[in-house]
Amino acid sequence: MTNYPAIASSRLLLHQVASLLLYQSVFHNEVGEAFVNLLQTLHQGDRYRETYQVASVRCLQAYGNWFKTLAARNQSWQDFLTTQILRDDNPFSQKVQWMSVQDLSPSLTAAVKQDLQTLQNLYDCSSQQISQWVQAASQLPVAPVALKNTEFLLAGYPALHVLLYGSRGSGKSSLVKGLLQKYSQKGLRLIEVGKSELKDLPLIVEQLRDVPQKFIIFVDDLSFEEDDDAFKALKVVLEGSLTAKAQNAVVYATSNRRHLIREFFGDRPRPSNGDEVHAWDTVQEKLSFSDRFGLTLTFEPANQDTYLKIVRHLANQVGVFLPQEELEFRAKQWATRHNGRSGRTARQFIDFLRGELAICASNPSQESGSEAYSLSM
Repeated sequence: MTNYPAIASSRLLLHQVASLLLYQSVFHNEVGEAFVNLLQTLHQGDRYRETYQVASVRCLQAYGNWFKTLAARNQSWQDFLTTQILRDDNPFSQKVQWMSVQDLSPSLTAAVKQDLQTLQNLYDCSSQQISQWVQAASQLPVAPVALKNTEFLLAGYPALHVLLYGSRGSGKSSLVKGLLQKYSQKGLRLIEVGKSELKDLPLIVEQLRDVPQKFIIFVDDLSFEEDDDAFKALKVVLEGSLTAKAQNAVVYATSNRRHLIREFFGDRPRPSNGDEVHAWDTVQEKLSFSDRFGLTLTFEPANQDTYLKIVRHLANQVGVFLPQEELEFRAKQWATRHNGRSGRTARQFIDFLRGELAICASNPSQESGSEAYSLSM
């Protein structure tokens, strides 16, 4: 498992975490501990001279645990660090409430500067970079988080139903639709089924059973009410009953909700003589419906760096050329006043900007630049 760049980088970050003087508690939580464990696993795999199989499994398990704990908070790595720094209670954060920074002891000020520089280095280590280290250390042909399930379907192997869960505008639907463009020549077909049509899903799957092509049944923005007939129909397909299971069809669903069935506080059991004895079993049945998908992909909300990177890419793609500083300033304004940072917001901003610049070019007397942008908001 020798991969010197990954080992060297993980060793450096591990030493930096250990060198924190005031902000050690930033990593005294589930996410922080999982991150440190991942760095230790990357660093120690070669030292212990483990077999490739053992080292690869340990590395992937450590990465999976870190990714899962981060996704459970619905935060990016950068957002997590920022939140922990702002909430940290240490001698500096306590003293600075009562006196100015200039009145603090030089040693305390120096310690703060050192810690914040270290945390900046950790902040700059993106999730994508860490994923690449794990890929290299594990000698995988692709990064750990990748939608290989579709290739299993096309190759005739058992494939899993997939739930793509995350914040709105994060690219869930675009990813599914992009699969059709990539794999259509290999026989992949996409059938989009609306919620009102889900009651017919078992029948649809039955009709596809003997067709030579492979099918993704796409359900966008999925959620249910209690006793919804669509819920019951989808449950039949996901559980793979003998009448519904087909080797050439899988369900890919997107949702902004981790728990797909609406649950109200009134659903929570309040024991009394007239209540169901095992009421919590009913609640768990609702909450565990999403577990019937074999694979759940979590889409983290975009941080500012990712959002601006998308904006720059889209601007270059459609030929919108503005000074980078102006483009990014206006993009941040747009996100603040509209739908927040996401790929969808970036696309909407670029579409608007492209039209605005085209009109300004055809009518030079019209106001242009930031002033016109602000007025059009």
